[in-house]
Amino acid sequence: MPLALPDKAVWRALLVVTVLSLTLCYSLHLWQVDLTLPLRYSGDGLMFSAIIKNTLETGFYLHNPHLGAPFGAEYYDFPMVDGVSFLLIRFFGLFTTNFAAVYTLCYLAGFLLAGSAAFLILRRMHIGFLLALTGAVLYACLPFYFLRIEHLFLVTSYFIAPIMLWAALRILSNQPPFFNAAGKFRPLNPRWLIAALLAGTSGAYFAFFGVMLTALAALLNFITTKSWRGAVSGALFIGLLGSSALLTLAPNLDYHREHGPNQQVAQRAPVESEAFGLRITQLLLPHPGHRSDTLRAMVEKYSRNAPLVTENATAALGSIGAAGFLLLILVLLSGQRLSHNIPYLWELSVLNISMVLYGTIGGFATVFALLVHPQIRSVNRISIFIGFAALAAVLLLIQALQNRRQGRAPHLGSAMAVLLLGFGLWDQLSPYWESDQIPIAAEFAQDADFIHAIEDRAGADALIYQLPYTAYPETPVHYQEGPYALLRGYLHSDHLRWSYGGIWGRPEAMLLRRLGALPPDQQLDLLIQAGFRGIYIERRAFPDHGQALEQPLRDRLPDPPLLSQNGHLAFYPLPVATSSATPETPEATATRAQAVLRAALTPTLPPDTLQFNRVPWPAFIAEVDGLSDAEPWGRWSNSATVTIRFNQPLPDAFMLKLQAGAFGPNLSQPFTVSAGPDRQELAITTPQAMGEMAEYVLCFTRSQGTRTLEITVPQPQGTVDDPRKLGIALSRLQILPVSEPCPK
Repeated sequence: MPLALPDKAVWRALLVVTVLSLTLCYSLHLWQVDLTLPLRYSGDGLMFSAIIKNTLETGFYLHNPHLGAPFGAEYYDFPMVDGVSFLLIRFFGLFTTNFAAVYTLCYLAGFLLAGSAAFLILRRMHIGFLLALTGAVLYACLPFYFLRIEHLFLVTSYFIAPIMLWAALRILSNQPPFFNAAGKFRPLNPRWLIAALLAGTSGAYFAFFGVMLTALAALLNFITTKSWRGAVSGALFIGLLGSSALLTLAPNLDYHREHGPNQQVAQRAPVESEAFGLRITQLLLPHPGHRSDTLRAMVEKYSRNAPLVTENATAALGSIGAAGFLLLILVLLSGQRLSHNIPYLWELSVLNISMVLYGTIGGFATVFALLVHPQIRSVNRISIFIGFAALAAVLLLIQALQNRRQGRAPHLGSAMAVLLLGFGLWDQLSPYWESDQIPIAAEFAQDADFIHAIEDRAGADALIYQLPYTAYPETPVHYQEGPYALLRGYLHSDHLRWSYGGIWGRPEAMLLRRLGALPPDQQLDLLIQAGFRGIYIERRAFPDHGQALEQPLRDRLPDPPLLSQNGHLAFYPLPVATSSATPETPEATATRAQAVLRAALTPTLPPDTLQFNRVPWPAFIAEVDGLSDAEPWGRWSNSATVTIRFNQPLPDAFMLKLQAGAFGPNLSQPFTVSAGPDRQELAITTPQAMGEMAEYVLCFTRSQGTRTLEITVPQPQGTVDDPRKLGIALSRLQILPVSEPCPK
């Protein structure tokens, strides 16, 4: 019996994958990629590398026993609705346990997934094979992919944008999902079930954008057709998407029910939707790494001078996408005249303008953040949805022209596909995006050698204390330290436990912060007593390269430090506090260390102490006005006057202790603090610097039973990026009753 050849569909699928793979190889010079080196070794690239390593070691990202030592790190306060990305990590983890290799493989898989999804949806839109293949390659090659290497879970999930747009298009064009051609309801349609479930596990941002587009399409469909089918279809799709997301978040929700919310992590302000909003200019301009010197210089000049240029610089659509974007605007303005007999073009124009109005700076995203919730701040990421819609518009127009000239120009579509692909790749790819890992390789190898030397010196499961204390995640860095730089120790070790990486805002992280604020001698005593085996110092975090910090360690510790080859890292071995005939287990060492730190560092605050980073306010506070939302260190003023109302009258004579800092022009200027008729002036001479504020003391002798304390700011002022009326930063307030005379 002769061997049967695969049918045409299989050959076409193989061709799609082959073209995408060859494009990826060419664009990134994959023959030069070393899988043992990470694609990014700084910033968010370090964070995602740590997430991958933790997932490979423990199966998921929620608990890491090697970070936040001696307590371990729990990440329930930093939820990730990224089930698809974690499935990719687990899949590639079947073949390798090297975090750098898995990072690279996940990144490459994102390209293939995006191109494949785009091709399938474009074919569903009745676009010919070659044109659809061209669109798939151009979508996968949008600058978004190459400029977001650090944001790994975005590029592993952007395949979902065409699928979500297709669901909204079907509803808007009165062909709703879960209904067949005869109009019968089919709620168990497997394709749409899978699509909705994938949409709910492809990242919070993309899921949110999908919900928004689906809801809008359902509403517009009901208004125009008065049919309930679109509404039912949209509700079912959103319900399945939401259920999928909630299932992914179930462990986080259970944790919060037991431990309460964390008001310090990933808290967003409504104004951040402005800072991370979308710009039409950036959609239309070339990408920052364009191969044309002239075009690249134009973009660089714009970025240097324009305000609020943030991650939205990655939103460029490319020339073909920009043309499609303008085409959709013209279609919308023409009132369907330009979209006559071109399926889905009008619907795409409606969705396109809706996405722009939502995502643009000053758009509906800011309204949503103000009135509903500010958590979805980086709304510029909707650019990937706009990018697919714009490319689809160009392809639909070309397909319509080909259909009209089918007899006279049978190869028009093929010729246009080749021209579009050639020009699009020239325009969208950049020679600056080649995977040049040489700069990474040297530092990566030096760090690995240094960490392995620490492992040999400290021993398996040793507790390593890291300086400077740096909160995790999304917190300001020290000097030239770089975001997440302290994760490098964990990435290169298998058996050490590191103090960095515990979630900011939880009691364990606050204990480590208090430890880091102690004088060096006190830190040493506690660390040795707790069983830590060494101090790891990131010298780039200090203007003096750590000299002032390290001198007391050199004077007191008997052993010289280990130094990295580049001199940026130092490790000081610590002596063992007590010797025992029976070695401690790692669990016993951690338990002892936890007990020592809790006993020494847990503060005992009087009941009338107000911590400004706490939510809600304590029971003795009736109301507070004039302050912004809580931050890890406390709160900024957001008014000319801060008013604190107590439930009980203040003592006639009391001492007010205020831990505070000042902003900009308010430094050393007189603040007025009033308790009834008693008014005191306070000059705050320290700025707010990540919670490092000074304590000020005022004495009041004639409050006359008032329940109100007022602080008047001399010069409340906003900034370009922050419109709040900043003046005073408040960390802690304490009322201490005193007898006459009030001590000074």
